[in-house]
Amino acid sequence: MEASNWGALVETTDRLLPGRHLDVHIVSAEGRQLVRCRVARAFVVKLAGDAVHYHAALSFDRIVNVRVEGYAVPAPALGSAAERGMAYPDRASSGDIEFAESLSSEENTASAIVASRLV
Repeated sequence: MEASNWGALVETTDRLLPGRHLDVHIVSAEGRQLVRCRVARAFVVKLAGDAVHYHAALSFDRIVNVRVEGYAVPAPALGSAAERGMAYPDRASSGDIEFAESLSSEENTASAIVASRLV
């Protein structure tokens, strides 16, 4: 799934317990390499009818160059004429709810008491 020079996050159906040592094959800029690693963390991410899927964090015993060689993929061009959203209305539209009368001081105090009990 993800890799760095010192480790990788992988998904597997094999139960990998933390502390277990593994030898994994890594394809990097230098070619295919056999790298010794240790399971740093593992947890269940998905339960299926026929399998349990785990994510495991692997810690390499040595630095592995996982940098991708080649050219950078350009980001999509964002034109200056990008369409902007609509501004907030200055006044209430006919579909908005408006309250004509304000709450009395007793009703306002009662709602504050109820709100404090909910917290």
